[in-house]
Amino acid sequence: MKRRRDELYRHDIDLPPSLSICPVCGTSVSKENIGIHVEEHFTQPSTSSETNRFDDLEVPGFSDSADFRACTYGKCQEIVSTSDWDDHVFTHSLEDQAINDATSSSLLGVTFHQQDQYDMPLIYTHNDSVLAQELEKQEMERLENQPCEWDDHMLAQALESEQRREKEEQRLREEEELKKLQAMYGMTATGGYASQYGRQLERDVSRNKTSVGDYYARKAEMLKILMTDNDSGESCTRGIIPQLHHRYEMGVGGTKAAWLAIDTDHYASTVGDAGWGCGYRNLQMLFSALLRVDIYRPVMFSVGDKVPSIPRIQQFIESAWTSGFDRQGSEQLGCKLINTRKWIGATEIAAILRSLQMRSKILDFHQATGCDGTHPEMFSWIKRYFSCNINSTVLPPVGSSVLRQTSIPPLYLQHQGHSRLVIGVEEHSGKDGGLYLLLFDPSHSAKQMQGLQDDIQSSSSGLRHLRRSLKQMRCKQYQIVYVEGIMDPPEMEQSKTLDSLRVPRV
Repeated sequence: MKRRRDELYRHDIDLPPSLSICPVCGTSVSKENIGIHVEEHFTQPSTSSETNRFDDLEVPGFSDSADFRACTYGKCQEIVSTSDWDDHVFTHSLEDQAINDATSSSLLGVTFHQQDQYDMPLIYTHNDSVLAQELEKQEMERLENQPCEWDDHMLAQALESEQRREKEEQRLREEEELKKLQAMYGMTATGGYASQYGRQLERDVSRNKTSVGDYYARKAEMLKILMTDNDSGESCTRGIIPQLHHRYEMGVGGTKAAWLAIDTDHYASTVGDAGWGCGYRNLQMLFSALLRVDIYRPVMFSVGDKVPSIPRIQQFIESAWTSGFDRQGSEQLGCKLINTRKWIGATEIAAILRSLQMRSKILDFHQATGCDGTHPEMFSWIKRYFSCNINSTVLPPVGSSVLRQTSIPPLYLQHQGHSRLVIGVEEHSGKDGGLYLLLFDPSHSAKQMQGLQDDIQSSSSGLRHLRRSLKQMRCKQYQIVYVEGIMDPPEMEQSKTLDSLRVPRV
């Protein structure tokens, strides 16, 4: 066999240019007839005589002898020596195998192409997907004939389809929730305080809610805000806490003791910041209190002696970010607040206070500590803040008054979707006694706060607009920002990375 193969290779090397080698039988054929010759191998029918084609048959003009045998397989008419007979027969068996392989390959999409450079036929396989489809079809036919396996297969496909559907629905829900959150927190809105203020004034004029003269007067007031960087005071209500002092001195039924922060002005949201400005308005309230505290007044020089406007506060926060305070929060808000309606929260409040050299801390009441989702630990902490603060000067009560006057600033209180300012706390006596927080809410308009002052002056029933009981404060999570002294430069540098104290710690 090895000798026969060597002869074929040698024959190929010495092949004249006008001849080609048949890839099936290895014989030399003219180039013009090579295609017909190869096709004959696939179309020539087998004869019954080929069944015993390797038997000793007689060839005309040749007589067998002990040393030679005649081969009559197909068109083969060779005289083969007895010693090479086994190799010769094995060669024909390989040819049969090649023909069978070529026939099978043609059924799977195998095509023959003639190579231009060497005039030799090459075999290229069809796209793998054809074979994969054929195998899948065979597998499906097999499963159909076996009901148990078919049911398992259909169940697996149904489960896989259900999982894909659930994943797609979850992805769509997450995208929708993200869009809602971005819209809620002003991440997709364009324009800021001035543009929203102007558009709302135009709508009020078109609806006959505002006269043309009032429109121009209010728009001029808005431009004045932008030019001076100070709030116009149109939404500010002053003197509420002194009025509360007077009410407590006159007596409040059921109240055992009350603690109030230093005098703080109330700032309400206006048409320019409706829906997104509660954090800025609470910061304005806090600034109004800090300007009245002796230890904080010197570091407020960059803010000024008046409460800044919302656009000015946005500039302060961006400046704090530029100085390195709360880089992570800056990136989450796109490093931009000016001329936007993006919400701010506890971290932005802490960042601007720290940039002003005030030691501000964040408390994270991350879970309820009482029944029905209440936060008794938060109420207890707020009472300790007002009653036991080392920086507070608690004035003795006057006569039988339940009031404990302090000189400490209020607390910034943040929860999901809104923020308020804690200006004090009440402790009630009796069977159902407990703690009540006193809150300034930016959503209360200046007109409402003026009515509150009148109610407080006439009776203690007006306090119900400020009080919040334990059962009324049942959000999932609360954050408190408070100020506790002045930082030196090294501490100020370390405070640029914000952190919070979790309550409870677990």
